[in-house]
Amino acid sequence: CRDCISHPIEATYRVTSSDSSTIKPPDHTIYMPILVPPFFGSSVLANILSSSPYVTNMCKDPYSKGRIPWQCESTPTLVREGILTKKTRWDPLAMNWTAAYDTYERLRVWKDMEKPIRLDKGPPNIAKSKQLMEYYDANGMDYRVVVMIFHPCRKDWEHQNFPTLRYSVYLREILKFVPEEKRFLINYDDLVTRPGVVLRDLLSWFPQLTSLAIDGDELRPREMNLHVEAGQRKLRGASNGGSLLSYIQSDNCVLSLHQNSTSTPSDELELWDAVFPATLSS
Repeated sequence: CRDCISHPIEATYRVTSSDSSTIKPPDHTIYMPILVPPFFGSSVLANILSSSPYVTNMCKDPYSKGRIPWQCESTPTLVREGILTKKTRWDPLAMNWTAAYDTYERLRVWKDMEKPIRLDKGPPNIAKSKQLMEYYDANGMDYRVVVMIFHPCRKDWEHQNFPTLRYSVYLREILKFVPEEKRFLINYDDLVTRPGVVLRDLLSWFPQLTSLAIDGDELRPREMNLHVEAGQRKLRGASNGGSLLSYIQSDNCVLSLHQNSTSTPSDELELWDAVFPATLSS
């Protein structure tokens, strides 16, 4: 396991592609699902990606009644339209992607339909990478997938409904079904301890994002799980990133391979080592 890392939080992280002056916006629609389990910082990741001038999110009311879907996610709209139910939203075989994307277009769910990169923040989608990639490929749709997970050593920060074993299974499916050049993998610990490096690596992977930014306050314990639009409820979760950062920087930072998990530690560490380098780019 990598050692605990502590870095001071800056006021703002803003990164621009080195060749941004010559980068042209995409000339076609690119879909960008973010695959992150609930309570694992998906809102902050959505904020970062939405800061690109060419990215649009679902932070609008598709029914024009003044109420933005919960956390700007796609799932509430799909449930309301009868495409999913609360009981089936995590079942990959229950999802009709054709109906889902027809609904997105009919309701014009993205905040700015003219922007070419369309973000989809829906935690249950992390369980559906195989079916989603098959849908994109069958319909000739361009896409980029951003994935974020916890290091398996952090057993003591597992959310009770999303243990390490569960998201490790999802990660294996993502590695199998999402082409390497189409995916970007983020270590959650890296995002909350050295976000500037993560932003630079994101732009190196997909330069057409052009620029990315995040307010450092969003990485602090009181702010980590604020939603991307004002007026929504604050969310508190056992695994929120701000609390994790405080934990990493404390004297109690202990990486345990065995606490609260039925998974095989060696298998998870092999998976992790195959996905993430020992260090990020400088």
